[in-house]
Amino acid sequence: MVVSFFLYRVFGDPARSAKALWFSSMRAYGRKRWRIAAEFCHEGLANAAKLKEPLRSRLEAPLEIQLARVLHRQGKLAQAEESLARGLAKAQNLFAANSEMLLAAELLWGDLCSDSARHTEAEAHYRKAVEGDEAAANLPGTIFDLQRLTDCLMRQGRMREAEQVCLQAIGAELRQTRQLAARQGRDLDNSVITAISQPKLHFCREQYDEAAGILRAQVENWKTAPHRPDNIDIGEMLIFLALSETRAGQLETAAATYEQAAAQFESDWCAGHPKAIAARAAKAALELPAPVQA
Repeated sequence: MVVSFFLYRVFGDPARSAKALWFSSMRAYGRKRWRIAAEFCHEGLANAAKLKEPLRSRLEAPLEIQLARVLHRQGKLAQAEESLARGLAKAQNLFAANSEMLLAAELLWGDLCSDSARHTEAEAHYRKAVEGDEAAANLPGTIFDLQRLTDCLMRQGRMREAEQVCLQAIGAELRQTRQLAARQGRDLDNSVITAISQPKLHFCREQYDEAAGILRAQVENWKTAPHRPDNIDIGEMLIFLALSETRAGQLETAAATYEQAAAQFESDWCAGHPKAIAARAAKAALELPAPVQA
């Protein structure tokens, strides 16, 4: 009877069921089980639709945003953006302006625009995320936002602006590192700290060999790390490594790196993802030297 009552409370009540399915989707997302994560979201939305307002929208908003994250991973960019727009419209009416959910949604929207090569739109969303996280004194969130904004400005060829934002990201990274060290009782005064954003600063300053050297070390480090933070995308790191190698005149090496990036995107995201397609298109665009005839 106790088990039956528990199952009824969780799955018989649409509100409880919607919440449980949202959590289940996030767990499946963490395991890269995109199809199952999407199914949990759809089932959760079906349960939320049985409820009255404002509870219905309060449950639909996080489910729509979560579904957008999953669809993005599946390479379904247009569907992801539609789901995100629905979820964000509801969330804006129900949650605080600087809530974690809203700011994460702005960051995701920026990523969707970026993957669709709509960099001006992406920039606007990234700047909203930066403003919100700075106002909320969310240092980790601010770091993620500044890193994305740096990438966006670099893709637009606005290197001077990208450099300034990159310096902000590096400063925020170093503050976070020192705060963490202080809590752990460690002294970093005599330590050399290389920020994750450091190679992009070199790139903005046209120091391509320096950028490539640090990026290679970072890629190797994160490939073997037992835990990888959400802001570490090895595929994106490989893309900027290939760009650095290209600018340094190492075209054959860059071609191999673009192929590594495509394979990494297909491993971390899905086969045929737009990120992987873009990496192979960049590889194909390289003007490689003709092979020497025997």
